Amino acid sequence: MKKFKPTRKFIEHFVYKHWGENYTLSSNHRGDWINVESPWRPKDDRKCLGFNLSEKYVSDFYVSKTWSFIDFIKEFFELGSYSEAVEWFLVFAVTEGMNSEYEVDELDLISEKNILKKIEPAQNEILFSEINYPNDTYELDISNPTENTKAAIDYLVKRRVDQKMIDDYGIRFCKYGRDGGRIIFKVNDEYGRFVWYQGRSIFGQEPKYLNPHGDFKSKLVYGLDKVKIGGRVIICEGVIDAIRISGQSIFGKSINYIQLTKIMNRKPGEFIIALDRDIPGIGASYKTIDILEKNNIDFKIALFTSGMNDFGDLDDKDATKILSENVFPWNSKTKEMIKMSLFLSAVDVSIKDVKTSFCEI
Repeated sequence: MKKFKPTRKFIEHFVYKHWGENYTLSSNHRGDWINVESPWRPKDDRKCLGFNLSEKYVSDFYVSKTWSFIDFIKEFFELGSYSEAVEWFLVFAVTEGMNSEYEVDELDLISEKNILKKIEPAQNEILFSEINYPNDTYELDISNPTENTKAAIDYLVKRRVDQKMIDDYGIRFCKYGRDGGRIIFKVNDEYGRFVWYQGRSIFGQEPKYLNPHGDFKSKLVYGLDKVKIGGRVIICEGVIDAIRISGQSIFGKSINYIQLTKIMNRKPGEFIIALDRDIPGIGASYKTIDILEKNNIDFKIALFTSGMNDFGDLDDKDATKILSENVFPWNSKTKEMIKMSLFLSAVDVSIKDVKTSFCEI
């Protein structure tokens, strides 16, 4: 099988991008190590995951498991195959200026040349700095809409996003080019560094959300940089949901261990799950509950009542009411009630979908 061996510089950069400065250095008879907390044990603050800087492999000392660097990437990012892990590795190398910071032992099934040929034209579109941000974007001023911004402002006002939210989150509008006709949400990592963006269509274009090249959203939590240590975390699906209630978006319906680890590093005083009240969202709530339970994490569930689907569609009064009256801790006394409520919500949504389909017929 084709083997990729990163250099010491590559590994150090990879660790910094994903764990920041939360690491320690050590040495033993096996070489030099850079040690971090395991992404699969969010409540364990011991630095038991080690990257061997000498032999270029990864070990979890707690469970005595060892990976090659590519195999670690495959598991870390929950990728489906070795080929996908190699492609992720090469995308990271290209976008981070690490093209010369790895060695290739042999070729088998995967053509490094073909992968690089595919991703290099997209290199300048992958966002890791202000330079790569869409050039033709417009600032949004609700009090002074222009011909170029009126449609975006109308959409945001309809979604109850005010000027302070626009300014605080750096929301802009792109009129032309690849992201034309989309509201642009700048995305910071947990350290407040601008690393990505998401474009949301407002004229019915597909796909609804257009992202820069690279699967970076799987390791980001929108709004996490605004959470202080010990503060409140409210997990939502969409970016606008998060903005409306000063919450955090996981860019979809399923939380993964990378995102969970970053959240737990904030040591939240209150951890609320508030995913959408639709069939996929309710299913994702069950999945998220299972992950949190397995990791012995204390959390609460926000339950929407009939007619309320997500925070992006609620006015301030209803959103406040949900967070003050409809948030329940997950424990032995409440879990059956919460499960029943989620089940009844699913039934309610399903019946409405059937009625809608029937009326259309």
